Amino acid sequence: MWLTSYIIKANEQNAVRGNVTYSNSDCVNVEGASPYNRMKTVAPYGIKYNPAYGETGVVIPTETGNMLLGVTSFDEDLEQGELKLFSKGGAEILLKNNGKVYINGTEVIL
Repeated sequence: MWLTSYIIKANEQNAVRGNVTYSNSDCVNVEGASPYNRMKTVAPYGIKYNPAYGETGVVIPTETGNMLLGVTSFDEDLEQGELKLFSKGGAEILLKNNGKVYINGTEVIL
C-alpha cells in the first residue's frame, strides 16, 4: 500500500511494524519492538475492519495515542487501480478496471 510506505518514510523514527496479537470491535494489540495495546484502527471513511491475528500491522503515533494505520497487503492478481474487499472466511468482492464486478469469483451483471 503506497500510503503505508509514505507514512513510514515520513515518520521513520515513529512508525513501527509488528504482528497483530489481539483484535476486537473496540481495539487492537500489536507486538512490535514493544507491545502496543488497546489501539484504535484507522481506515478510509465507510470502511471498518477487524484485522486478523498474525497480520503485519503499521502503528503510528498521534496526538491522542498510537493507532493501527492498517495491515500490509500485496496481491499479484490486482492491476493498478483495482480494489479487492475480502474477509478471512473467504468472502470477496473484486472491482476491476474494466468496470466488471465479481463477488466470490462470479461476475455480477446488472
